[in-house]
Amino acid sequence: MEFTLVNILIAFGGGILSFVSPCVLPLIPMYLAYMTGVSVKDLETDKKPIKKAFINSLFFVFGFTIIFTVFAAIFYIIFNNLGGVRVWVDRAVALLLIVFALHVMGVITIPFLNYEARMKTETKKDPSVISSFIMGLVFGAGWTPCIGPILSGILMTATDSGNIAGAIVMLVVYSLGLGVPFILTGIATKTLLKLFKSIKKHMKAVEIVSGVFLIGVALFIAIPTFLPKSGDPQVSGQKSSDQAADFTGVDLVTGKQVALSQYKGKVVLLNFWATWCDPCREEIPALIELARKYSNDLAVIGVSIDDTSAPVIDYLKSSGISYPIIMKPEGIEQAYGDIMGVPTTYIIDKNGKQVKKFTGGRTLEQFEQLIAPYLSGGNTPQPQNTLLAPEIDAVDILTGNKVTLSQYKGKVVFVNFWATWCPPCRAEIPSLITLQTTFKDKFAIIGVSVDTTGADSVKQFSKAMGINYPVVMDSGALAEKYGGVSSIPTTVVVKPNGEVAVKIIGGKSYEAFREIVLKYSE
Repeated sequence: MEFTLVNILIAFGGGILSFVSPCVLPLIPMYLAYMTGVSVKDLETDKKPIKKAFINSLFFVFGFTIIFTVFAAIFYIIFNNLGGVRVWVDRAVALLLIVFALHVMGVITIPFLNYEARMKTETKKDPSVISSFIMGLVFGAGWTPCIGPILSGILMTATDSGNIAGAIVMLVVYSLGLGVPFILTGIATKTLLKLFKSIKKHMKAVEIVSGVFLIGVALFIAIPTFLPKSGDPQVSGQKSSDQAADFTGVDLVTGKQVALSQYKGKVVLLNFWATWCDPCREEIPALIELARKYSNDLAVIGVSIDDTSAPVIDYLKSSGISYPIIMKPEGIEQAYGDIMGVPTTYIIDKNGKQVKKFTGGRTLEQFEQLIAPYLSGGNTPQPQNTLLAPEIDAVDILTGNKVTLSQYKGKVVFVNFWATWCPPCRAEIPSLITLQTTFKDKFAIIGVSVDTTGADSVKQFSKAMGINYPVVMDSGALAEKYGGVSSIPTTVVVKPNGEVAVKIIGGKSYEAFREIVLKYSE
């Protein structure tokens, strides 16, 4: 969703409705009295210093505007780093806004949304702009629960504004919708206070309008998540047998139309990635070099699974990517199978057949080994979707030695994701120790600790358990390379040729592990 006039109208309208809401409108005289130094009674007879009322009102509005724009920046950063789950979060928030709308209209009651934090507002003889500014800050923070339903809708709309500047502008406009009536009241107090008294008589109508407004905002957020976005890439058909499905999209690098079919006669690396994915970004220089080095026989197409194009476009400005980048085509999961983790790369041969799929980052050398059979002669040697295990390059915390997966080529390898606090993990460690001792000539284990307490505590635990195989630490990047680890223990079994044989979730007995070792070492 891009930043448009609709966003501005929603933001300003939301500000106006917040101003006339039951938790703001009745308190306007009290705040004006505080900022002008006259009593509420005198305000109603227009006995006040107009210049002071105008200037102090400006600083009051400036105070809560700062609070709201900080909220906008925080929300934008959080919600635009949710990756593929963003669409579900948007739908959940839209549903929540509808619940808020029912609260605003009085259909249901949510007690915490009726809460408001107030500060004492005794009339001062000579109120300053500083005290008015502080009052604005307190208003912005303290009234957030009370005006929360409308403010939440504006904040969520702001997160879809395309960039952080657009999000901040939306909250500035919202603040103007809330603040301009306040400033005008400071100038023409007597007239507007009479108007406000008449509005109070119709507060139920205001609440209904506010509820309808919130439902509209909820639909504005939710509907795009169920529909293909305008200009989105599309899959033109399902693959037949091993034939890769064709698709089209707009290259975010050049703005030109891209189709898989236009690269027939070349080997294609179809790379699914995201800006928030560290392993994806790490392998991009290798993909750039491949596209340059093998330009006559190879094409690289990047498919971003980011929720919106804005972060992708921002990333492309500094990445140096020269190959086509498109947003994820509608229907790609049905055509190519679920993308369980990124990066995921498909190799499509010169005849348009999908011949390999692998998940996890790769080096330039690994990519070259994978594509070499398909570059020579253009024929598909052995059509199959084998999954090569991603390389591991880490340090064994027990010995200080370097550990790589490739050093165990020719052996069955267990890549075991575990943690010291996990009972099933601890229960299977004795079996792993015995396996390492019994089958050391044809078998190896790499323990990958996902503990967050630090290497020292894991090292101490490992030595106490008598672990006799390498243990490396992982903050999440390695787990992501292996397609994600939803629970532990998770053991990825790697064949002697480097291909992934099976992924085991949950603890296993010694006998079960032994059968697996014997099966794949034959």
